[in-house]
Amino acid sequence: MTKPIPTYLKLHVEESLTARVPVPEIPGLAAALDAFRDITGWRLSYTDTASVPASVAWTMPIGVPEEEEGRLELCPDPAGVASALALDKTQPLAAAIGTLVTEICRAQSVVRHREAELAAGIPVTLRPAEQQQLALRLEAVLRGGAEAIGCQAAALYLLDDATAHLKLRAAWRLPKNRFLDAPRPLRGAVADLEALVGHAVALEDTALLPHWKVPENYPAALCVPVASSSTPLGTLWFFAQATREFTPEQTHLAEIVAGRLVSDLEREVLVREGVRNRQTDQARQLLTQWQNEQRPNVPPLVDGWQVAGCLSGDDPLNGLVYDWCVLPDGRIAVALGQADGLPVEASLTATALHVALKSHATYPHEARQMLDRLNEALWTCSTGNRFASLVYALLDPETGEMEYAMAGETHALVVGPHTCTSLSASEMRLGADPDAHFRQQLGRLDPGDSLLLFTCGDLTSIDPEAVETDEGRAVAALVAWPRATAEEQVRAVLGELAAESQPDRAVVVARRIS
Repeated sequence: MTKPIPTYLKLHVEESLTARVPVPEIPGLAAALDAFRDITGWRLSYTDTASVPASVAWTMPIGVPEEEEGRLELCPDPAGVASALALDKTQPLAAAIGTLVTEICRAQSVVRHREAELAAGIPVTLRPAEQQQLALRLEAVLRGGAEAIGCQAAALYLLDDATAHLKLRAAWRLPKNRFLDAPRPLRGAVADLEALVGHAVALEDTALLPHWKVPENYPAALCVPVASSSTPLGTLWFFAQATREFTPEQTHLAEIVAGRLVSDLEREVLVREGVRNRQTDQARQLLTQWQNEQRPNVPPLVDGWQVAGCLSGDDPLNGLVYDWCVLPDGRIAVALGQADGLPVEASLTATALHVALKSHATYPHEARQMLDRLNEALWTCSTGNRFASLVYALLDPETGEMEYAMAGETHALVVGPHTCTSLSASEMRLGADPDAHFRQQLGRLDPGDSLLLFTCGDLTSIDPEAVETDEGRAVAALVAWPRATAEEQVRAVLGELAAESQPDRAVVVARRIS
């Protein structure tokens, strides 16, 4: 036998919300239906009832499927039976009217949903003095709600991350030292548990219900849930100084107050998240701007040579780096590389590598010496977990002689009108070993040849077949443009690689034209 609920305890079960709404009113629909009756002798009417009368000769659902639908019903008009048109001639016209009504309903539903989305898109800004006002706003909401339902105190308890305790987060007319108390365990808090499942609990005489664990010593109390659209957040308590009843209207008002508290809390989270995102975006923009300023944008002014480079991809923090310059001894230095890691981490590593590259380029050096110095610099300025790949080449503009050294994984090719030589080789990455020494190799660019350098994209998994495929596509792009400038060749290679949905790439072409 179930235990009857005492009269001094009331549970208000919240009705579930439904997305179904009445079909919108359509101006002119009634006049159109009257005109239909006068012309055809049949009565076409709109109804939202579920049952279909036996006198209905034809019916058609109208409205939006995900919302409440109605029906058009076609019945003989007693006043016009003698002159009524045949059903097979009347039914197509009624169906056409039903289709138009359905389209109008759908348009009204779309507009209603769009307006709600626009209302949610209002920008939220944080005023300078607002960060310190959240406690005062919550207390003001508690006070307004308590006074509206005739209570003398109120408290907001929120769940912790483990959903095991309830902590007092805001209160009105409770002692300030309550905030120093330990969180209340949710286990055994019968009233709070009942509220968290969606029921409002009205304790009209708390002395008769000690097992409901009212958090404060008041003769009467009301507990309502505090929840977002998908997650229970805690409970809201209102306390009265005398035994009393709580009407359904007062309970609904308490639930409205709980909803207001949720709105204030979610707005505060949104504002703080927006501030953090804005600060992050500003930092990303500054880093991106600094990187763009460091990249060369003017080709070296050396007769008989063209140099160009470019990046692909939408993420500016991709860890890619390229550079060129004319050394004091007249040689052209060309470098291209890629740092490992997540976007921001890789971008910072690439920035440090670029700075070191520019600093060491002012001193006399060979290609392998540059990589040795960059390796030492990258190892010194990190904790041993910053790695990068780089190819560095020195070109003699008079003879076309080239010396180069490579670290990690990069693509390097010498492409001529009739020949193609791959210089690519897998080597130890920069930053992996402070005592590493890199090999230096020699090559040559004849008039019409191009030195093509481009990054591998994904450094975490280098597939030899993919490497050959990438180099094959890049060479095909250059062969298709035999008389192109270095800049045109760069665009052709990037276009060919981008057509295969490859990762972000950096491409540099040094072309000897005479």
